[in-house]
Amino acid sequence: IDSTSTLAATCSSDSTVKVWDIKGGFCTHNFTGHQGGVGLVRFHPSRLVLLSAGDDFTLKMWDLKTSKLIAQFKDHLSTIADISFLYKRPKKGDTETPETAITDLCVTAGRDKV
Repeated sequence: IDSTSTLAATCSSDSTVKVWDIKGGFCTHNFTGHQGGVGLVRFHPSRLVLLSAGDDFTLKMWDLKTSKLIAQFKDHLSTIADISFLYKRPKKGDTETPETAITDLCVTAGRDKV
């Protein structure tokens, strides 16, 4: 479920990733591109971006505005077991500097120790 609690993402052994409008109950996006099943999805905490991890050992980044694949990472040697974001939002009223700018980092984990 995304940070606004309006969208839910699902993944499947049929290689698809779907995004659903929770209130309306309909599919808003249907992403394909993994070679094999997809076992993990995560919404970015502040952007309209979804990450998916597949049995093909890849992490894909999907733009929900354009419905396009915007990045793909192929560095794991086994299935990705978890995706997490390290995220910092500036405090209200702060002048944006390198210390207060929005920063985010995606961290993945797998049994390959990569």
